[in-house]
Amino acid sequence: MDNSRTLNSIKNLFSGMGNKLISLILVFISRKIFITYIGIEYLGISSLFSNILSILSLADLGFGIAMGYSLYRPLAENNCEEISALIHIYKKIYNIVAAVIFVIGLSLIPFLNDIVHLDHDIRHLEIYYILFLLQTTVSYLFVYKATIITADQKNHIVNNVALITNIIKTLLQILLVIMTKNYTVYLIIQLIFVLVNNIWISRKADEIYPFIKTKSRIKGEYKKEIYNNFKSVFLYKISGTFMNSIDSICISSICGTVILAYYTNYLIISTNISVIISIVFGSFTAGIGNLIVNGSYERRYEVFREIQVISYYLSSVTLIGFLFLAQDFIKLWLGEQYVLEGLVMSAVAWDLYLGTSFQPLWTFREASGLYMKTKYIMLIAAGLNVILSIILGKMMGVSGVIIASILCRLFTYFWYEPKLLYSNYFGRSSIYYFISYFKNIIFNIIIMCEIYLLSLVINADNWFNWILKGMFILVAVSLNYYLLYRKREEFKNILSRTNFLKRI
Repeated sequence: MDNSRTLNSIKNLFSGMGNKLISLILVFISRKIFITYIGIEYLGISSLFSNILSILSLADLGFGIAMGYSLYRPLAENNCEEISALIHIYKKIYNIVAAVIFVIGLSLIPFLNDIVHLDHDIRHLEIYYILFLLQTTVSYLFVYKATIITADQKNHIVNNVALITNIIKTLLQILLVIMTKNYTVYLIIQLIFVLVNNIWISRKADEIYPFIKTKSRIKGEYKKEIYNNFKSVFLYKISGTFMNSIDSICISSICGTVILAYYTNYLIISTNISVIISIVFGSFTAGIGNLIVNGSYERRYEVFREIQVISYYLSSVTLIGFLFLAQDFIKLWLGEQYVLEGLVMSAVAWDLYLGTSFQPLWTFREASGLYMKTKYIMLIAAGLNVILSIILGKMMGVSGVIIASILCRLFTYFWYEPKLLYSNYFGRSSIYYFISYFKNIIFNIIIMCEIYLLSLVINADNWFNWILKGMFILVAVSLNYYLLYRKREEFKNILSRTNFLKRI
């Protein structure tokens, strides 16, 4: 990437990281207060409803990906008329989908008692679900304008707005939960701030790109291409979202909603780690989109290899850190009674590893529009996940459901996507990717053995020792990776970009 793309990526990276780290602290504090003042059953309900509706939610359906992909070229050409036309097309799509989601969501109300499994009935269950449904529905309003900011490599603006609204929302929720111990109040505040965030970002977009207020039209053939792109990303993302969300639904149905609440304590850690890491790679997406348009096979492959080295390092830190720190964290954060068996923790750790190590593939997939060719493999993975989750969930419980997701990924897009990416955008065989990937797994197992023997001397029975143990793991993984990669060309290129950052 040239200096301007690199500078924008750095801005987006730091704003995104700052936003997420502060939000993460607020999440852990608010979750502890939620369990104390409202109860673990309601936490399980929140997790379940969130996952049911995330199958249909804006963030996970990926409309922003299709829109962002459509905007890369007109933004590069400064074609204001085409940008405005695209914005108005997506506005219509979002409004239609919001209405459809609300109607479909209402139709699920009669089946709530078949999904929620608790030892005793909870009053107002339908009201809680409707508030979640409204939150999902209003997430479609105005937010389409945020995509033009992101596609223009100015995601730090969106991050800053999200950070401010999230801080105010969380503090208000904490205060009112302590005062009222009322779950309905908690959900109403959440709903209000989703709307506030979207309206604020919408006004920001109007200020930066005033021409989008003017309605423009585009040619019929191009409009058809946009709608075909929309259909492709819809299939691709709904498959991925369904695959991620089915775990919670299966755990609630097979193991119980309270067990789901225990599991989501681990999931909230892994999910937030994944989000932080996705911010790192997401900050590159718009720049890579530009590279796909203007760069050669060799340049694309060079950038991919650099990003892959970063993903290998981060995936090792997250895998090994989770394996050695998660159980201690749960004990210190919530108490020993919330700790699940080691097999569940290990399954979550390896699932997290796969998600992190796949990030370069996913970044290039979304920047290049490759998702149009992967939609059906994702659909197969989602269907396979349902079958395996039910079978392994009944055999092994929570860990079986998570292992089912891991197996589905390995059986489907793990081998399929690299093949497409390497042949279409790098002009070479994907065998190099698989050799590198399996080498990294073996290297991680070696590091795990080293750290296991050395970490036994640190008993993380308080927060100071836990941080000390975490620092030890970070240094050990970093040192091993430096020794492995220090002579490789892509590692040297990353260091040169670090020097550019220092100059900035």
